[in-house]
Amino acid sequence: MKHLFILLLSCIPMFSTAQTLTETQKQEALQSANNFCNLLKRFYEGERTLDTQIYGLCSGSDISAYDEIKTNSEKTIKNYLLAIQTKHPRGLTTSISSPALSSSKTYIEPVVGLSVGWGDVNGADMSTTQMLSVTQENVANIYVVFDITQGFPSLGKNINKKLIYSLKTKKIVAFITSNGSYINFLNGTMAVISKDYKNALHYFEAATGNARSSLSKKSYGLALYCCIMLQDYEKAVIYAEKYNDPLYLSFMKTMYFSLNEKIEEAHTHAIQLENILSQRNDIPNVSRTNMYKALATVFLTPSSYQNLMKGLSYLKKADVLGDAGAGYQIFVYWTIFHDDFIPIEDAFTYLEKSANGGFPPAFYQMGRIAEYGTEDKEKALSWYLKAAQAGNHIGMAGAGKLLIEKGEKQRGIDLLKKALNGDTLEKQLYDCEMTTGGLPPWPKSRTDVQTLMNKYNAESSNTHTNTTTTNVSTFVNTPINSNTINNGNTNVHNTSSSYSNRRKYRRPFNCPYENYHQAGFSIGYVQKQWAYETEDGTEKYGYWEDSKAIHGIQAGFRIEPLFKYGFGLDTGLYYEFYYSKSKALDYEGEEYKPSLEEHVLYLPVHLEYRLNFSKNFQLFFYGGVGLDYGLSAKIKTNNDNLDYDENNAYKNSEWKRFNASLEYGGGMRICNIQINFTMANGLINMSEDSDYKVKQNKNLMCILSAML
Repeated sequence: MKHLFILLLSCIPMFSTAQTLTETQKQEALQSANNFCNLLKRFYEGERTLDTQIYGLCSGSDISAYDEIKTNSEKTIKNYLLAIQTKHPRGLTTSISSPALSSSKTYIEPVVGLSVGWGDVNGADMSTTQMLSVTQENVANIYVVFDITQGFPSLGKNINKKLIYSLKTKKIVAFITSNGSYINFLNGTMAVISKDYKNALHYFEAATGNARSSLSKKSYGLALYCCIMLQDYEKAVIYAEKYNDPLYLSFMKTMYFSLNEKIEEAHTHAIQLENILSQRNDIPNVSRTNMYKALATVFLTPSSYQNLMKGLSYLKKADVLGDAGAGYQIFVYWTIFHDDFIPIEDAFTYLEKSANGGFPPAFYQMGRIAEYGTEDKEKALSWYLKAAQAGNHIGMAGAGKLLIEKGEKQRGIDLLKKALNGDTLEKQLYDCEMTTGGLPPWPKSRTDVQTLMNKYNAESSNTHTNTTTTNVSTFVNTPINSNTINNGNTNVHNTSSSYSNRRKYRRPFNCPYENYHQAGFSIGYVQKQWAYETEDGTEKYGYWEDSKAIHGIQAGFRIEPLFKYGFGLDTGLYYEFYYSKSKALDYEGEEYKPSLEEHVLYLPVHLEYRLNFSKNFQLFFYGGVGLDYGLSAKIKTNNDNLDYDENNAYKNSEWKRFNASLEYGGGMRICNIQINFTMANGLINMSEDSDYKVKQNKNLMCILSAML
């Protein structure tokens, strides 16, 4: 989604760089700075008719000036001089240090261009990520920044200021302190060009602190760009609102809600984006194509708003405008929707067009089709090597296998080793799981690659065969030629963004996210009772006849492995402690209050269905059996004169150590905190009397879990 930056190019300001000035330029800048300082000093000290001359040295009476007298805020130079005259009508003695070229700095305002590269963006896991870079093509202006110190002896203070001079207009454009909007803005742009987006965002936020500043809109635009590069789309929405362009706002909201799988909200803003696109003629093609792909994602996502033909039409529009990634997206969506989306012949035609246009994700798919479809291994090897060069680890593995089969064993083994480097192979295999197009891919796992490499490593070790080797960096680490990627166009697409076709379909429907926690610790409240079933009906008691249930606590270890499509298991092992005390009873004139303590092990085995709304929120339902085993159950009295003949509650009672129950329940998880509500109906009749049945139920289990 780096395309947004293209619309902001007119806003890109000065980037710090080494710049050599001619002697004439140096002297012009120095003379203008000296004249400004001398006139300002005289104005402070009482010559109040010099304001016109001061404005003449500036680019206008509205340039930024910092009012250090009282308000501590940025003003125009006109209001700055007015404040001096108002607060000090009789004059104010001041000293202003002489500007010096030796301590000055230069900034340039470049004419910028865009280039697209294939590599790492913001620490992305996927090495095959297309990213945008800003390059300087020419210099539009040069700025000289002088550091000066202004002193006020009667006020007992010194102020460090910066005087900014434009070589293009030969005018002073700002007179500010180092913490003014202008300097923060310059520092922000320096951070952008060095790809330090977090610090750049900090500077742009500071630059917008002054509502008067003419730099606010530019700062909001560049802050928006930084948020996109940082993949922080929630904050991007905030800056899009501040940037105050309906196009950006609709686009960012469509992006944000789609990324978080809030399809209803995403669809609402997608409709708004459609309407704006139909009315705006000032949008560059490269930006328009990415907005088309964003709209396609919304309309192709399974929901009540799904419209396959509408989604396809937007991808075709992007393809017509020259976006090399659009054809690849059409192919991938075909692997999901098949002929309901587009005929197979057309899907492969679009894939080939995308690959020939230099879009790296298409390289591996073309190699796989050549190997398993047309069985042209030479062509497959050529595409695999291109994919490997772009950082695709599956392509490295495929190329390595074919090179070994071709007889170039050492070269092939080197590529297999490269494919196994890090954990990228697994991520890419998972990402490609649903895009096989009906053809059997290789490898299916890291084990496939490791087994093949070990086999030929062993053969090489046994035979001591000398094989011509070529450094793997020749095939993997050499940067792709920019002409290969651009093909005459600036196509901006980010496979890790929410508007990549893969972002929405990298996992099967309703499967757990990558950060799903499968195990954790639990604690909660449990309650159980005994149901006596007779011909007259059912009566429910706790252990004592004067209570309806006994209460306890449960703690243990929860295990919840999830499989595809939302199905999984809910199990674990738990300890339960129950305590119950009866009301006062009487035995032959002696009052006593009996109590019960029980220790139990509990093992649930539930089939679960989980609705994975997002990585941070899920709802789930389950049902199955629960197994209880009583470790001990003791009853006792509080009367020293009375005691039970048998204090083991399991003996001579309709209460057994073992119980099995039919259980059902549900709950929700927010981030890694989960709450479960479960009910259990006993399956085992504990009564030895044929006149009635006794079953042990748990009519409530409310458990809180921290999943690790």
